[in-house]
Amino acid sequence: MPKKKTFLITAVIFIIIGLGIYFLLNLNFILGNDVLIKLSVDKEYISLQNGGQTDLKMTISGLNNIFCTASCSLKFEDLSSGKIITNESYTLKSGNSISRNFKIDAPMNGEGSLLYRISTECSNEKTVFCPADRSRTERSVLIVERHELSSAEKLLRNDLQQRIGYFETRIEGQKNLLRSLSSAFFNMETSSESSAISLGIISAGKNIEENLGSLQTITSSWNSSDYYDASSKAELLDSSLSRSAVQLNNLNDSLVNLTERHNKMTQEFNESREILIDLSNSPTDSATAELISDINRHNLLANSAENSSSLEEREDLADKAMESSKSAQKAVGEELRIRSVLKDVSTDINFDILCALSGNCVVHPSPAERSEQEIADLNLTCATLAVSYPPVLGPHFYPIKINFTNDVVNVSTLPVPFPVCCSLGSCAQCCENSECSTSPEKYPIVLLHGHIVNDKLSAEHTLDAFDEMQYQLEKDGIINAGAVSLYTSQQVPQGVWGQVPSRFSIKGSYYFDSFLDQGSFVYIPMKSESIDSYSVRVKDIIETVKYRTGSPKVILVGYSMGGLVARRYIQLFGTGNVDRLILIATPNNGIEGYVEDYCPIAGARSECDDMVVGSVFLRKLNSESLPSIPIFNIVGTGCNMGSESGDA
Repeated sequence: MPKKKTFLITAVIFIIIGLGIYFLLNLNFILGNDVLIKLSVDKEYISLQNGGQTDLKMTISGLNNIFCTASCSLKFEDLSSGKIITNESYTLKSGNSISRNFKIDAPMNGEGSLLYRISTECSNEKTVFCPADRSRTERSVLIVERHELSSAEKLLRNDLQQRIGYFETRIEGQKNLLRSLSSAFFNMETSSESSAISLGIISAGKNIEENLGSLQTITSSWNSSDYYDASSKAELLDSSLSRSAVQLNNLNDSLVNLTERHNKMTQEFNESREILIDLSNSPTDSATAELISDINRHNLLANSAENSSSLEEREDLADKAMESSKSAQKAVGEELRIRSVLKDVSTDINFDILCALSGNCVVHPSPAERSEQEIADLNLTCATLAVSYPPVLGPHFYPIKINFTNDVVNVSTLPVPFPVCCSLGSCAQCCENSECSTSPEKYPIVLLHGHIVNDKLSAEHTLDAFDEMQYQLEKDGIINAGAVSLYTSQQVPQGVWGQVPSRFSIKGSYYFDSFLDQGSFVYIPMKSESIDSYSVRVKDIIETVKYRTGSPKVILVGYSMGGLVARRYIQLFGTGNVDRLILIATPNNGIEGYVEDYCPIAGARSECDDMVVGSVFLRKLNSESLPSIPIFNIVGTGCNMGSESGDA
């Protein structure tokens, strides 16, 4: 009987202890003591030359209830393209850690920055001794990869910058030359060479269009900084332009030959016409009928040439017209010469008679010499009666001149492509000037958590606040940059995030203090202090965010007590670093009633005392006028505890 009684008592004790443990575990989870995860990487900033590669080491450790196992997911994202590189599941027990190595590859061309993010989410699996509510804890870290040109690419870029401008000038010169040649050709008569020249002009035009297309692809490669591709295509275009130049020179030679033939034919018709006009004004009588016939013949030939479209036919007609005019010129000239000789002989006879009668003699050529006389003095001939000659016509032909355009004129210089930064699947020019980096459109959003529910929890738990808000903000194009915490590396260049043309949201915890020890920052969790102390730490958070983004200001968002911390920061340090303030469920007039009573039981007393209605802190905070920046206050109905509201 005593053994049975002892057994029952022992069983009852164990049951009570078990129920107590179970109650305490549930209470612990109710107060927020869920899984704690820490995520770190060996480098948050990576600088590579194009085509380079490096390893990125990531470590995740967990702190949890010894009876709990956390189910976790790990995601490695390329935020620049919006692609998920790795997505895996794992389990994590308290005190355990996992490590992964990832490859970061620089692009093969271009300059700029790419964003990567490693994120993990964990939630405890619910069991009898792990009464978890399966709420998820999330941690993430951003990695910036900056890629630059290799030395070989820089040499190619310098060479291509001039060559591409030279290509533009050469193609434009060839276009102008082809335009001149085409204009001259289509104003010419047809000839035996016309078909070949026409095909040559069409072929040259196609080649120029193809060269223009090649230049566009080279320019596209240039604009995307793919200098290797642009260089290989430039070699092909250079050869093609040389072939086009030879082709155009051959066309030019052919057209120059045709032009000379056309101009010679035009000149012959014009000379023939001028000869006949001169002859029609000559004092002739016996050659009149023949001259009229020659003029009519000329006009007939000129009319035939006008109606012909063949250069060979026109040349033949011009030769005949010239031959006819020359014949008429010879006949009229001979008649005028004979008349002049007869006149001179008659004068000589009179001189001889005068010499015989008076002895006053004049020396003159003999009749035989006069017969050989070629030069006739038309002034010595007798004018004949005016003869009505028909008008001398001529085809309306004009000389053709090819306006040859120089192949190479001033050479333009292409601007160097700007670095490209990508995020959330879109790319744009990297933000590398003050106008861009200081734009209000890029001011980062700093999120400040509220009062910690259980001061026995790690300060790391405060970083779980705003997880859902950051997730939703990223849907609107605001990049989730995780949190500024004790794991935030200082070994990154200033403005490294700000080069990306996007806005960031960053969680900040004022429950950490830091000091510099032998060149490195040491962070200590300090979560049982006054709101004044927290507001001073917010200054460090904001300075860190400004350093990483290069932005002169931030948008400050405070939830619950975090709103009071943000207000006090502005009161102490002014609005120089803050663009606007957003308060969410902030007890601006303090807490009272049950909320006041329960606040120090779960959380730190000092910060609870500051939030009590009528506290010195609140009187000091509310005694001054509001800062001169936009302030948005999002309020709710407060916490109903009994008959009173937790928010005043």
